[in-house]
Amino acid sequence: MRYLFLASFQIDAQKVVEPALSTLDKTVIGSLLILSWALTIALVVQLIRVQNARVADQQALSNKSERLTDKMLTAFTNMKGALDTLKEAEKTSQQSSEALRNAIESLRRSFDMFLITQGHRKFTPPSGLSKADIARAHEEQERKNR
Repeated sequence: MRYLFLASFQIDAQKVVEPALSTLDKTVIGSLLILSWALTIALVVQLIRVQNARVADQQALSNKSERLTDKMLTAFTNMKGALDTLKEAEKTSQQSSEALRNAIESLRRSFDMFLITQGHRKFTPPSGLSKADIARAHEEQERKNR
């Protein structure tokens, strides 16, 4: 029913649009309107270019940040490995130092025993004595030898 109703009002579209088109073609307002449309389209295109450039900059910055983070993780991993190796080296060094100290102490005792058996006892103070204690003990040893 509607279709019949609309069909009864057959209006010529060209007659309806013709005054607007003639205004658009022949007046300053029409020229300004067309010019403003062209300017608007150019500005939208420029805006899209700027937005695309910003997106590309953000992607480049994100990629650089990600590469830097990867390098930092690698450096920290290598540093942790180096610290672990250093810790093990320190432990080994302490063990070697302790073994060397024990060997020297054993040699000192053996040498003292050698001197005692030869009758020439040389005074070797125990560790932890001050210089004054050592000097006093040395004087006492010399008094005994006289």
